[in-house]
Amino acid sequence: MLLPIFGYVEGDAERNKKATTDFNTSIRVIENALKGRTYLVGDQVSLADVVYGATLNFIFRFYLDEKMRKGLPNLTKWYENLAN
Repeated sequence: MLLPIFGYVEGDAERNKKATTDFNTSIRVIENALKGRTYLVGDQVSLADVVYGATLNFIFRFYLDEKMRKGLPNLTKWYENLAN
């Protein structure tokens, strides 16, 4: 999904549409899992938070704009907490 943004591969409209749909589906799972929680597992930072936070780093930096983040309040709060 990020490779066409960075110019590493040519954009393919059909592949981009599928990637966007798959991303939105999976990100909603995490958004819902974080509802009412501070961390993914337990009451403190875990390896799951670190790994998933590192995975989402580029996505937060280059893909999720302010409008998209407003639709993901739990994920955004979790990511910003973890990043700080």
